[in-house]
Amino acid sequence: MYAIRTLGHRDAQFAIAALVEAIGRRGEAAVIAVADARGEMIAVLRMDGAGISSLQIAQNKAFTAARLGIPTREVGRRVRSDDAGHDISYFGDSRYIGWGGGIPVMYEGECIGAVAVSGLPEDVDIELCTATVDRVVAQLLTQPLPSGETDRNVDTTPPPTTTAPTTTARMTTARMTSESPNFGALLAPILTRVDAVARPRFLALLERTAADRYRLWASQLPVHADVLLACAAREDEIADRVEAVFAIDDETHDELRALLPEARDLYYAVFDGRDIRDQIRMQADAELQGANAWRSIASRISDPVILSELARCSELEEASSRAICEFLDADAVPDPDALN
Repeated sequence: MYAIRTLGHRDAQFAIAALVEAIGRRGEAAVIAVADARGEMIAVLRMDGAGISSLQIAQNKAFTAARLGIPTREVGRRVRSDDAGHDISYFGDSRYIGWGGGIPVMYEGECIGAVAVSGLPEDVDIELCTATVDRVVAQLLTQPLPSGETDRNVDTTPPPTTTAPTTTARMTTARMTSESPNFGALLAPILTRVDAVARPRFLALLERTAADRYRLWASQLPVHADVLLACAAREDEIADRVEAVFAIDDETHDELRALLPEARDLYYAVFDGRDIRDQIRMQADAELQGANAWRSIASRISDPVILSELARCSELEEASSRAICEFLDADAVPDPDALN
């Protein structure tokens, strides 16, 4: 018996929604296909106005990228090579295709599926698919993919060595602004450039960036400075704990520091132009996402010392989220004397 890891239907829904939005912004239409680790279709969508022929081509692109674990344009390049080229029919299945626009989803060194687009110029198909796969991978960084052929988005029990989210933390999610972004997806273009071994240390640097942000908010809202400074201290504590158990060499540390300004700019841009309380409420949502990110990392680790530290990191993230929601909700309650 063996188990494989594969994309599930919620991953496909996420990818399709992202592509429909991106293609719609261009005022165009296309066919989108998402395949599992074997290349079989999970979901296919033909947007209104997309060509009928693109329906099969998109599925073939997704099939090819997933089966071979390489982009379909690369398949086309290889079969056309003067030195090592061959008839694509040698693969033994008519679904193999060499047109660009099918991109494999690589997770921890293995192909777990593919996303494909057909109906637009080839370079556009590739550009949109690549960006979407980056977002899917970012989702995987914050929500662990369990072993076995199951939909990874099904609610599963966290590992017994980690602390499950508290009821309060779950309830605060519903009070977040609907405009709160998925910070993992937002930072995907950068996170995917960080080696998996070093990723916890890069996240620790981002925790210190969030601590600086809390200190800024504390100076702007002195009446709540105690709460906000306590949140800043928790962010620094998370970074301290992670840095203590995940060792990296000086060269890697310098590489991570070089990526930090780009990540910080993306993070800060989310808050630009928003009311300070909306900014802080969005940060409360980011804390819950951070708690899930540490649990995701913990799901792939067996060292009990590291697991204990990561569990504590998740608890600290949730504590900050609760503290923020409590003072923001209190601010929203009118003073009874002011109503008379």
